[in-house]
Amino acid sequence: MDELIDTQEVAELCRTSAETVRYWQYVGKAPRSFKLGRRRLYKRADVIEWLESKYQQTAVAR
Repeated sequence: MDELIDTQEVAELCRTSAETVRYWQYVGKAPRSFKLGRRRLYKRADVIEWLESKYQQTAVAR
């Protein structure tokens, strides 16, 4: 099973605040996640894949 990380760890990977990650979740722009009790968890691989897709969408071709 992939490593599970919480909202704070996602924020650290994205170099932003946990509040921003929660906002992304609220507006539907966050990586895939699931709730386990009161905690929202993410697969590290899903977060990395999501970051790569964001890079591909916004990277400027040279």
